[in-house]
Amino acid sequence: MNGEVDYHTPYSASDYIHFLEGSDNMFKHEPKEGLGRQIRPLKDPSMVFNRK
Repeated sequence: MNGEVDYHTPYSASDYIHFLEGSDNMFKHEPKEGLGRQIRPLKDPSMVFNRK
């Protein structure tokens, strides 16, 4: 969403376990627009998603 590739998440491994258990959900940690299928096309279609 910010025009850069970032694979870091704002939640920890224990948060992820809570997501799986159902005691927490990702909407508390990520914006709604950042979750699910990508509907809008990329602003820069040549953006590279390789990990450094």
